[in-house]
Amino acid sequence: MKHLIKIFSILLLLTTALIKGQVLNSDFEQWVGATPSNWQTSNVTLIALPINKTTESHSGSFAAKGEVTTSVDGELFIPVLTSVPSPEAFPSPRKINFMNLYYKFNSVGGDKMVVGVTCFAGNDLVGNGGLVIESSNSTFVSANIPIEYFGQGIPDKCIVIIGAGHEDEEIGGHEGTYFIVDDITFDGTTDLNDELNKQPNEFTLEQNYPNPFNPTTNISYSLKNNGLVNLTVYDVLGNIVTELVNEFQQAGTYMVKFNAENLSSGLYFYKLTSRNFSQTNKMLLVK
Repeated sequence: MKHLIKIFSILLLLTTALIKGQVLNSDFEQWVGATPSNWQTSNVTLIALPINKTTESHSGSFAAKGEVTTSVDGELFIPVLTSVPSPEAFPSPRKINFMNLYYKFNSVGGDKMVVGVTCFAGNDLVGNGGLVIESSNSTFVSANIPIEYFGQGIPDKCIVIIGAGHEDEEIGGHEGTYFIVDDITFDGTTDLNDELNKQPNEFTLEQNYPNPFNPTTNISYSLKNNGLVNLTVYDVLGNIVTELVNEFQQAGTYMVKFNAENLSSGLYFYKLTSRNFSQTNKMLLVK
């Protein structure tokens, strides 16, 4: 794996200064040309585009496809996809237990697919996880990648790097090798605001992220006390669109994903109510 590890190490060094948060556009619904929004690619415009949009998705309309390809002059390009999230994607430091994604993989000539996630607290590396995939699969498979922590501090940013190729530096990869990835999520988040695992000292409703969004967004909130919690989405006329939460919850920090795939573009409101606390925020759906 020397070749792939070297590539990921170089990309990690290049992107560390740019990384501000967690993964946005994790379902690859937003694109600018052949590049998914909030991601860096190994694409070289007018020469080779090893990363492309595909409608062969696990959910939603699109996914990201990375394929070993050559340019018109025969130079080989391997696909590498690196997340570059925005600050609003990680509103409060927290530890991630594992990363999940759905993928398809077609291997030619012994090529491998590699997925890595690296977590930082400020500029300090505090944890990582990785997966090497060798076997082809023609249907979407779910993969869980545990995160191992070895440093002090609670992560305020995580980088995801996905690529494919051959471990022989003289080969690099074989044409016909490709991967498709979709629906990347961080699960098992711990409710941490500091290293002492303190409970939230107030009720809060964070701004959804991303915002504007299409078609999914995340809504985070904190509960100072145990109690009945209601989180409801409304349209501009005040009609209830959906109840995201309506149950008794323990004090802590929570995150809920809102999928507006069947809704029209426009302004929506989400309201959190618990005990004597009530707050309403705006969010914008743009399709």
